[in-house]
Amino acid sequence: MPPTRPVLIALSLGLVLLLSLCGLSGFLITRNPNGRHLSFDTPPIAGHVYSIWLLPCDAYNPGQIILGRDLMIYSRYPPPGFSIPLAPMCP
Repeated sequence: MPPTRPVLIALSLGLVLLLSLCGLSGFLITRNPNGRHLSFDTPPIAGHVYSIWLLPCDAYNPGQIILGRDLMIYSRYPPPGFSIPLAPMCP
């Protein structure tokens, strides 16, 4: 029996609510210029470490989430990767 319309509406509203709360929490974490960056790294998988970094805003960069591979070996800040800006640049 296929899912009914109310079930699909409830699931889609739950997903929208979850994504909204994740975006809001990411904004609250990255908008603080004196905040520390958070990083979540996987164990090495086939010689690579996959990471999610939450970086606070500063005078040159907006607060952002960076998804990438082997981020800790790069000397530049922010490291290269898929970036999702969440907060504007801080003064």
